[in-house]
Amino acid sequence: MNSCSFPLFLFVIFLRCLSSTGAATCHPDDKAGLLAFKSGITQDPSGILSSWQKDIDCCSWYGIFCLPTIHGDRVTMMALDGNTDVGETFLSGTISPLLAKLHHLNEIRLTNLRKITGSFPHFLFKLPKLRTVYLENNRLSGPLPANIGALSNLEILSVAGNRFSGSIPSSMSKLTSLLQLKLNGNRLSGIFPDIFKSMRQLRFLDLSSNRFSGNLPSSIASLAPTLSTLEFIYSLKLAKCGIKMSLDHWMPADTSFYHHIDFSENEISGSPIRFFNQMDFMVEFHAPGNKLQFDLGKLKFGIFLKTLDLSRNLVFGKVPVTVTRLQTLNLSQNHLCGKLPSTKFPASAFVDNKCLCGFPLSPCKA
Repeated sequence: MNSCSFPLFLFVIFLRCLSSTGAATCHPDDKAGLLAFKSGITQDPSGILSSWQKDIDCCSWYGIFCLPTIHGDRVTMMALDGNTDVGETFLSGTISPLLAKLHHLNEIRLTNLRKITGSFPHFLFKLPKLRTVYLENNRLSGPLPANIGALSNLEILSVAGNRFSGSIPSSMSKLTSLLQLKLNGNRLSGIFPDIFKSMRQLRFLDLSSNRFSGNLPSSIASLAPTLSTLEFIYSLKLAKCGIKMSLDHWMPADTSFYHHIDFSENEISGSPIRFFNQMDFMVEFHAPGNKLQFDLGKLKFGIFLKTLDLSRNLVFGKVPVTVTRLQTLNLSQNHLCGKLPSTKFPASAFVDNKCLCGFPLSPCKA
């Protein structure tokens, strides 16, 4: 063992001894911040916070996780999740700004609590170690802060399922370390700002179910061709965004990798063939309720593709036998024609087309 690693070795043993003997307790600032959060809760019918008692070490409270330091255990994660299957599992109230006392907090998860109200929590800007924020399925409202880009160390930001309104702040382009960005299920509106070029690490993007308008910015529409700015997108969800674009002008490079794309219920036109046929690892593609117009027979069905929904478009041609490899299929309300291949899919997958025939639809005429 060299001279540099030996002191570190002793330090690690020292920390473990602190933890195992029970001598260290959570820092008073952490406890004060958490108790302030509890006092801001007006209803807790299922007792989510019942273990949060002053005479108990806060590191043993439900949803609180700590790591030892020479100054005592410090709270690094706060994770409270309501059970959406149980009606009384929720919290009512607001998020106390005194959570800013948790200086070592790395991750905060306040999800499915349903009745937490207030604006975007500004105390997050005072937490230098913060990397992960999940504030999903609550009742937070108002605009996203204009200076949200100051949270530049974030790797995950999800405020899905709230009531945030207004436009996406342009400063969000400064969140260059993001791996996941979920803004879906809010009331965000306006034109998309061109903010995604600098998000080189992004793996999951969900902006669906908002009230956006206009065309997609070039930083999304050209993600794959400009691979140097954003190497891989594993999941891209833009359902019900009010976006307009032509897939004729959205073509990825050969090395791009998508496994889940959702363009449902927009005003997307053109043909997906040129980019879709390069997506060898695509698992799910959803684009119902658009204006896609192309020959289905020219679409390449990759070996990993399991789900395809092209319903309510302008797709024409014949249904290829390769659809039999899929697990889920919906081609209803298009302009398809000809005899169906033998498949396991119900009639609802093919109804309201121009002239499809054969099981499970009506027999073809001789």
